[in-house]
Order: sequence, then C-alpha cells, then structure tokens
Amino acid sequence: MDTKLLKLLLCIITFLFWMKGKPQIQKDSSPANSAVGIKGDRFNQYFVSSLVADAPGSKWLVINNRNNYGKNEYRLANTINGKSEVLPLAFSYTFLDKNNLLISSKEGIIFKELKEKKEILIKGKHKYEIFPDVKKVLLFNSLEKQINIYDFSGKKIFEQNHIISYDMDSGIKTQKKSDRNEILFYTADHYWKQLNLQNFKTCNIKTETPIIKSWKGKETVYGLSETAEGILLSQWTPDSKNVTSQKIDFLAGYAIDMNALRASKLQEERFLILYLRKLIVDKSDPLAVEIRYSNRSDTTPDRSPKFGIYDLKERKWTFSLEDEKTFTSYKWLSDKGDFIIYNKDENGIDTLSNPRYTLTFVSEYGLKKKVLANPYINPLNFLFLPEAEHMLFFESGKWRVQNLKSGKIKTLPLDNSLTWILEHYSGLEDKPAGKALLTNEKGKIWLQEKYDLYEWDLFTDKIKRLTFGREKHIKYTVSSDLLQNGIVVAGKNVLLEMENSLSNHFGLSYFDKGKTTLLYWGKEAVYNIRESGENLLFSIQGYENPLNIMKYQGNTTKVMYKSSGKDGEKLKDRKMEVFQYPVGKITKKAVLLYPQNYNPEKKYPMVLNIYENISGKANYYSIPDLYDTGGFNPAYYTHKGYFVLLPDIHYELENKQSIIESVESAVKGALKIGRIDPGKIGITGISFGGYEAGLIIGRTDIFKTAVIGVMIADLPSHVMSFSKLVGGPDYYRTERNQTQMGKSLFESYDAYLKSSPLYYAKDVKNPVLIWTGVEDDNVNPMQSAMYYLGLKRLKKPAVLLRYPKEGHAIITPKNRKDLGLKTFQWFEYFLNDKPAPDWIKPLAP
Repeated sequence: MDTKLLKLLLCIITFLFWMKGKPQIQKDSSPANSAVGIKGDRFNQYFVSSLVADAPGSKWLVINNRNNYGKNEYRLANTINGKSEVLPLAFSYTFLDKNNLLISSKEGIIFKELKEKKEILIKGKHKYEIFPDVKKVLLFNSLEKQINIYDFSGKKIFEQNHIISYDMDSGIKTQKKSDRNEILFYTADHYWKQLNLQNFKTCNIKTETPIIKSWKGKETVYGLSETAEGILLSQWTPDSKNVTSQKIDFLAGYAIDMNALRASKLQEERFLILYLRKLIVDKSDPLAVEIRYSNRSDTTPDRSPKFGIYDLKERKWTFSLEDEKTFTSYKWLSDKGDFIIYNKDENGIDTLSNPRYTLTFVSEYGLKKKVLANPYINPLNFLFLPEAEHMLFFESGKWRVQNLKSGKIKTLPLDNSLTWILEHYSGLEDKPAGKALLTNEKGKIWLQEKYDLYEWDLFTDKIKRLTFGREKHIKYTVSSDLLQNGIVVAGKNVLLEMENSLSNHFGLSYFDKGKTTLLYWGKEAVYNIRESGENLLFSIQGYENPLNIMKYQGNTTKVMYKSSGKDGEKLKDRKMEVFQYPVGKITKKAVLLYPQNYNPEKKYPMVLNIYENISGKANYYSIPDLYDTGGFNPAYYTHKGYFVLLPDIHYELENKQSIIESVESAVKGALKIGRIDPGKIGITGISFGGYEAGLIIGRTDIFKTAVIGVMIADLPSHVMSFSKLVGGPDYYRTERNQTQMGKSLFESYDAYLKSSPLYYAKDVKNPVLIWTGVEDDNVNPMQSAMYYLGLKRLKKPAVLLRYPKEGHAIITPKNRKDLGLKTFQWFEYFLNDKPAPDWIKPLAP
C-alpha cells in the first residue's frame, strides 16, 4: 500500500477514536436558534406604551409604542380630539411650549409647530439647550465649532463661528433667579464674549488665553483658563474694557480635569471649587504581579474626580488634594462648602452591604473638620440639617442626632413598637424604612416608618403622626418626583404615593395641613408622575390593563390617553387574582395569573416563578413574547394556556426552610383558587431565584420539573470567590444581603452547607434545565456547572445550556429568542405532554 495512503488512513482512524471519546456536547443548530416564536403565534400585534413627553396643559403627548418583534413607534397624540400621527424616529422629543415640539434626530434638529403643522429641519449633529424664560434654543455644532440661536418656531436669530468654548450662566448664589439662564459666555477668535439672550446685546474683550469656564457674579464676570504655569482666573466688568487676572498656583502634580469642568463652581464670588486630576505617567506593566492585602478593601476603588478649594481672597488652597492621602472618597452636603470625606479602605473585610466608615465633616470650604458619630455614607442613613447645624443619622435600628457644635448625641424618642428599620434582608443592612426629609420649617424633619410618615421637631423633641396607613396595611411615601430640592414645603400640597402591600392596590394623595386628599386608588401601579402646567399628570398600568395617562385638575382625576395595547382586534381580557397565604405566623402575598380563555371545567398546567418579592411583575402590562432576558415571560405562558404563580417569599436568618414553606403554602393557596393540575406544576427562577429554585427542587417533590438560570449552587465556594460585579469578594451579599446568612462561613459552616442547593442534588427526583452566560460577571458560571455536574454524577436527568458572550442576563436577540423558546419547549414536554423537540430527545427516555 502507498505510504501516503497508509498515513491518511491512520489519521482517519485516530480521529474517529478521538471523537468517540469526546464528551457529548451538542452544538445547537435546530430551528429554535432562529425562530421568533411558536408556529401560529400572532403576538407581534401586542405592544407596550409609555409617555415620553407632554406639552404644558397636556393637549399634546408623545407616546412610544414598542415590542420585541420590531415595533418602535413614536406618536404625537392630541388629547382633545383623540387623533394621533406618527413622528420620525429620534433621540429625544421635547415640548418647547404648548404648540412647539423640538425633535433631536439622526438627520438633525426638527422644530415642529403643532398648530400650523409646519416643520423646519436644521441638518447636522447638534447639542441643544433650551431657555424657556426667553423662548430661545441654542444649538452647538462641535464639528463646525458653531453656535446658532433660534426662537421656538425655528427662526435663526444669532450665529457665531470659531467657538473655542461656551458656557451658560452658572448662577452664583448671590445672583437673582430671574437673572439666570439669560447670559451666554463664549470664547471665539481670542475674544471673551457675553451675549444677553433676552435683548441680544453683546460685549466682548480680548484675552491672552482662551476662557474655558465662566461664571456671572453680581457685577463681575469670572473666567477660568489654564496655562503652563498654572490656573488663571480672569475678572471682567462688562461695562469696563479692562480684565484683571489672578494666578492660582497648581497643586504639585495636578491639572484641571476637563471631563469634570462643568462641575467646577465659584461660590460666594470667593471660593473656587476645581476638579483636578493627577499628572501620572502610566508605567505599569500589564504582566506585573497583582498584590492584595487582607487588611484593605478589595472592592473597586473610587474613581470620582477629586477637587480642591481655593480662597480667592486669602489666595490659598483651603482644601487640598494632598488630603487625599487620608481619604479616598467624598460626598457634598450643601452648596455652602459642606461635605464629608472618608477612606474606603476602612471597610477592609468587605462584609457589609451598607459599609461603615470614619466620616469627617468638612465645613466652611475646608477650614473646619469634625469626626461624625454617623458611620454610614448611604444617603438613606443620614440627613444634614444645615440651618440647625445638626446631623441626623440611623444606626442599629434607631434614629439619632448629633449637634455639630457641641458633639452631643441623642436618640430620637420614637415608638419602638413601630418598624423604623428596613425589613428587607431581615434588617441586616441597618437601613431605615425610608429617607428622612428636610422641611422649610427650621428643625422639623419628616421620618418614614414601615407604613406611615411622622414629623419630628428637633427643638421640642415632639413626634407627630402625619398619615394613618398601618391599620389598613397602606404604606405612604413622599413622592420624590415633585419634591423640590428634597425639601417638604409647609403650606403646600405634598404628593404622597400609596401602596397596600397585601391587596396590591396603589394610589396617590395630597397632604396639606394634616389632611390627605385622595387623587387615585386602584389595582394599576402608578409611575411617571409629573407636573404639566398647573395639572398633575401620571401613568397607570397593570397586568390586566395597558397604559392609561391620568390628569388631576380641579379636584378631578380623568383619563387623558388610553393605550389599546394591541393592533387590530380588541385586546382580550386578562385575569389575575391576588391572595394571601400563611407562612407560620406571617402572612405573605401572591398573584395568580390565569390562562387566556380560561375554562373552569378544564385543568391547566402551572409554572411558579420565584425571586424574592416577585408579585410586582403583575404591576405592569407586558406583551406575550419569548424575548425575556431571563427566558421566562409570564404573559407568554398565560396566552399559551398556563397558570403562572408569582409568590412573595418569607425569609428567616440562616433558615432556608422558610423558602420551602412559602412555596408549598403558596401552591396550596393557588390550587384552591384555580383549576390547576397538581401533577403538572413546574418552577423557574434566575439569579437568586435560580438559587431558590435549586434549593426547592431538592427538598420538595411538588414540582414535576424546573428551569434554573445563572444560579448559586454552593454557598461556601460562592462566598469565597471574587465577584467581577462587586469588584471584590462576595462576603456581603451572602452574609448581609440576599442570602441572609447573618454570619460568616467560619461561624456557621453547617448552615452554609444546609443552605446550598448542590448538597440536595441527590434528592432531586425530576428533570432540570440549567442555563448560564459564559461571561457572567455577577455569579460565576461555574456555580451552574457545579450543579449540572452534581446531577450528572448522580445520573439525574439534566441539560446545561451555556451561552457564549452572554452575562448574567441574555442580551443578544438571537440568544434571548433561543432561551425563551427552549424554556417553553421544556415545560411543554414535561408539563403539557407535547412531543420532545430535537434538542431534548437525547435526554428523553
């Protein structure tokens, strides 16, 4: 035989033996990889709607209708006659006034006059700024270095070329509000110029160096420029032809951070707050050894731009970046030079989801410093009272206050029978039930309890109850959407959001002078609250109803716009039922979604979707598609003949039996309500829900199958690993966050094992589908692989899907369709007696 032919035959035989020994990893090439849905589906008719913009008075609205089948439509709706028209696709839509709409599109800026139906297109890429008081729009073309100013109809009024930089009047705090946003400063052709947008009067003066940032004081204009020798602050009185300059020496090794230039401020025409960057030549070796220290934080370092404060009067830095040696992070408290500095490395072991630090209070633009009693930097945990010179803070489940002058601390005289701590995660995070709010009355603070709002007077120490929701399980919270500068103004209506945590009802009310006035109460969730002229506009929607836009005017609430939620034929009724179920002495809520065209004479399969308090999924209208990033869309399943159960879960420290008891009790409750086949119930969950689902199927046999995504399988290895998302170890999420272990692995090793799904794999009785993204930076993909390998070693029926170039959620449309379809086919085969698709057949008996 020919030698070459013999070698070829030997290679072929070797290859065949090698292939025989390779693991059976199947590359999927089935239609599932390209299918949009199941044959016969017509769900592309459905869409979700949202309010994008509204004109003053609410006559005109811009509505977006979209779905995952390719629909993305923006419509201009007339709420008076009910008519609407399609708008061009754009980046943004902004009403300039009652009858003029500005559209920022790929082609350019469109001025659309709604009354006369006229349009003007300004081609090119523009950044725009709107000045409603003077009815002007500024367009800046960075490529052509050109500024143009238009009126609201699109008529050009002003043009300037060769722009080096421009800045709007930043508003020195001594300046009157009525004078702001009318002055444009810009540098062009070596001239520093000022333009009044009200009367278009201009004045200018020549400068040696370009001005890169401007501020307007009472009479003087201030300009910032950067030279090789340092920073130059120029001062110019527009009536004068003279410019005076003051040189500010750079801090050694620093330069102006141009990316944070807009955040730089001039306060009181004296204190210059500059964001600076270190001048560091990167000589790091990408192959150098990485060094970590056990007494320092492993989390991602704070990369916020750092600042220095320069006193123009005293000609010195009152707060220097050299102080960075003792702090790594900061938080501004006021516009009067008050801020906090701290060192993130203090949380060296990274065990707290709400980290504790030594906080230093810095006041008077860096001149004074004082260590605070408050250890938390989380904005929920503290409130600065500038006028009273006190710091309110929440620690160890109690509100306390520190006098910043004397340093004295006292605990607020609150009723300890009420729930002031945030119960989520069993209170392990030590956060309050809600944010404390300043009022315009000196020393008076609003505090949030689990259900109600209370007012505390710093000076009299009296506590006053403002709302009465506890008795009816209604939680009142101050709506942040309309709260100006975070301050509650006495004598003015305060908008409160309401929620019944058991019945799943939502509402809005006004609070004024001790009384509440109800604006809305219903089953649909409230969101997107905004003022439109003198009216209040808000959106409502729920699983059973698509978007409604409501308007409250003159003590009356009415529907301004109603989305159909579906093209063509009328949207069929959807049905859901909210019920309560017991877990020991605790009462929890669950939502049961009914199959489309429900027949009480027929029994249906059911899928339980689990993830913490998941009943909130029913608060929003969704379309039935297979594009969910987690592979499971309840609306798709109900439209295909399934019940879907969404239970809120009860948690206890270390004891994960409460999760099992919650699920078993919720399923019992659902079986009493709907015609559910008890032999055809499945469970699905992703992330922490995947962890829960994995724990459940090894400890109860009420589920015929499970689909589990991006799960945690083994707590010991999970907690002792680095999380790319966290930027450090996963201690805190396990000990004091979602997993709620309460103790470290070394303090409670047995509890960690008992709380790990992997160690119950031997008790799994039914098939499991597991999926993960190969590049998941939230939960290590090896966790899903470990669970699969455990089931494989035990000869349990399981399939593992590994999606390349995907993370914790599936983002690529092709992969989202594939995961959604595979999940549905899995449940169809194991719960609905449908034939196995090709990709399941290797597992099928």
